[in-house]
Amino acid sequence: MQPHCLREPFPSFLLTQSETRDHPHSEPVHHGLLEVTVLIRSLLLLLAAGLVFSGSAAATTWTLADGGSSATILTEFDDNEALEAGMLDWSVDQTPHLFYQWFFLSYDDRGYIPVDALGLFSEQPSNTNTDPRNETLFVEYGGPQFNEGLQVDILFSLRGFDPGIGQSDISEHIDIRNTSDEVLAISFIQYVDMDLNVFPDGDVAYRVNDNLVRQVDGGTTFEELHKTADVGQIAFEFEILDQILIFNEGLTDEPGPLDAGDDGDVEFGVQWDVALQPGDVFSIWKNKSLEVPEPGTAALAACGLLGLALASRRARRI
Repeated sequence: MQPHCLREPFPSFLLTQSETRDHPHSEPVHHGLLEVTVLIRSLLLLLAAGLVFSGSAAATTWTLADGGSSATILTEFDDNEALEAGMLDWSVDQTPHLFYQWFFLSYDDRGYIPVDALGLFSEQPSNTNTDPRNETLFVEYGGPQFNEGLQVDILFSLRGFDPGIGQSDISEHIDIRNTSDEVLAISFIQYVDMDLNVFPDGDVAYRVNDNLVRQVDGGTTFEELHKTADVGQIAFEFEILDQILIFNEGLTDEPGPLDAGDDGDVEFGVQWDVALQPGDVFSIWKNKSLEVPEPGTAALAACGLLGLALASRRARRI
């Protein structure tokens, strides 16, 4: 199974499936028009809201919501819309702070692939609190049913606070299970692109200690705490996905800080490496948190900047 290739320099959900799979080393595709970027962003938001329809079955986009927070997750590659799987949004008080997050792995001497390339076996949202909306999502990939020899289960749990508080958490529990009868050498990578306060510029990210990553933009703070499992490499770079999916390389430890400056886009990756015995499970527990002292949606909208901010997220690399 060939890996999906992402963002050269745009995420592959801005390209066609054939472009991303058949020409991973081709020159970057430059759309070059602000209007195109705005249109694409609008279509993505409509798709996430379930307002875009097509003639055949499409992958499911789940929106988790709790209090003043929401997160959008596409659990598998969408052939109809040419959308890569991943977490596509994390908003607090209607202000988006995440552009893209997903998981990639290499095992059994194969190149890196997105976790959904193992095959989506099941997905189940649920509601566990007094807010009537779903705030958790359990997803199962691979396993004996796909003859992959590897099964990955992911539980996403969103915790929001009252609107206006400006806080949100997402916990992620990942179980990697060897369903084969051989020892598997596994490299598991999480890729994260946070755009705090919508804009990519101005962010600074760094590794606080062996288990804590922090990214800040003004008074807004993002942290990711790795609660269990030994963390291998943590890298803060600008083109991590190229390194993983095009060049098939793991991460090189870069503790930061990485400053986005005026035109950069802070990205980071976390890598775990393990030799997994037949039947064994490797578990990863981690928690992401956002603190936004003064939710900025109203101020941005009043100044007419929110639409420009959304558009600039994709125009910044043209």
